[in-house]
Amino acid sequence: MQAAQSPRLVLSNITYLASIEGGPTAAARGDVVIERGIVTTVRDPYTCAVETSEVRIDGGDMIALPGLVNAAADTSAASRRGILLSLNPSAALSGLSDMHRAATARDEEARTARAAAELLAGGTTCVVDVVRAGPERLDRTDARLAAYARAGIRAEVAVEVDSQLLADPTAVDRLRASFRTVPGHAPVRPALALAVRGAADIDVARAAVDELGVHGAQLHLFAAETRTPVPLDERATALIHLAERLRPSAGGVAASGLPVSTPATAARLAEAGLAVVLNPETDMLLGRSPPDGRMLAAAGVDVRLGTGVVSNGSLAMLPVLRLATMAARPAIQDVSAWLTNADAFRFATKTTRGVERAITPGAPADLVLYDRTTSVWTPLNNVVDQFVSAETGRNALVTIVAGRVVYDKRPRAEAA
Repeated sequence: MQAAQSPRLVLSNITYLASIEGGPTAAARGDVVIERGIVTTVRDPYTCAVETSEVRIDGGDMIALPGLVNAAADTSAASRRGILLSLNPSAALSGLSDMHRAATARDEEARTARAAAELLAGGTTCVVDVVRAGPERLDRTDARLAAYARAGIRAEVAVEVDSQLLADPTAVDRLRASFRTVPGHAPVRPALALAVRGAADIDVARAAVDELGVHGAQLHLFAAETRTPVPLDERATALIHLAERLRPSAGGVAASGLPVSTPATAARLAEAGLAVVLNPETDMLLGRSPPDGRMLAAAGVDVRLGTGVVSNGSLAMLPVLRLATMAARPAIQDVSAWLTNADAFRFATKTTRGVERAITPGAPADLVLYDRTTSVWTPLNNVVDQFVSAETGRNALVTIVAGRVVYDKRPRAEAA
């Protein structure tokens, strides 16, 4: 059943990010008009005619920014906060999934609802949530999809496929049906995930796309840690081959945990059309050298940011932005080549189809309104630098997804 159309939403007299380039000229003030889930008009303050059916928010004391996109996460990790760091990482990856074996679909739905609320409150409007392999993975996938749909957040729930799942006809039919019943414009949709250990996983990925008949679906790859070490070059090559072979049939191929150390490898990734998701927290947790995001972007690679499929439970994106700007610095001698705040902001606000966003006509109306009266934003000098360096997410007052207010912590008198 299709949801009712949201009324016109006007953010009046609000400071907003008009350009991704940063600097003083990036901030502007005006009326931002939202209709049918997109920004339709940006005008001078108080120049929009009032309509009886519209919803109007006085933005005089707020600043509007594009919502953050968590391009690789596992929301079940939030239930094991404080545990992963105390364990050997390689053992933790294979052992912690047992914690959720006894969880029911209702438990999974409740846990995901809490995660969605945490994401929205912290300024995240879209998440790619990976359901790792294990018992009842399809039940867990359905529960997460239902919870995200109710919360109003954009989400792709990527179920990990492997040879065991593909050998089960019932599971294949159920997964195929879930893709076919989701409208193409739906804000919450299923996707596929694959743990890549080496070249042998190429056949599994091709079989998943071909046998399931989910051409056009997003495919999320992650370089899995295994008990038997796999050479990094072999994993990188396998991911590139996957992207090259699946690009015509997949709606998009993104990889996280990918070891990239040379411009030549970055150029191959760009040619293959493989998006790379940086997970600086996961890299530090597992003792991996993080990829050079700026080198990747310079080579034409679509670079994104995420909290990681393996994490210590945090779903907050703002610490990830700050960590991304610093994680690769020890390996880069040229200070001018370090990842900047503007780079990290671009990576963290792209859509899952790789489209950069500012608040301009035609942009998706996935916005977060922050309290501009706090010390973080006073004085207002450089929007992007202040956001990445100083904002914690606690100043987020209103979160808008597809033109609908889905989170609002303003005092009741202001929200009325």
